[in-house]
Amino acid sequence: SAGMGDDERKDANKLFIGGIAWETNEQHLREKFEKYGTITDCVVMKDRVTGRPRGFGFISFLEDSAPDRVLATKHEIMGRTVDMKLAVPRGEAPNAGGG
Repeated sequence: SAGMGDDERKDANKLFIGGIAWETNEQHLREKFEKYGTITDCVVMKDRVTGRPRGFGFISFLEDSAPDRVLATKHEIMGRTVDMKLAVPRGEAPNAGGG
């Protein structure tokens, strides 16, 4: 039986990247973070109407340990210090177990 939790599982290793320069694209993010793990998804958000970058994006990793390694240090992309955090805060997933 296919597990229902596949999507949730995928988002567990997803990071929000804020404060990126407008020129920053997916390729920049990949080059910056590929050393931390296997990148499964990488996107820079753009305005749906104007197509202009909105100054943030997301990056997802295959390995559970990758986000922790990324978050352990400050990152600069194209001269700007970016704001990184887990896209889905740990412990907010339903039935996360614990105790």
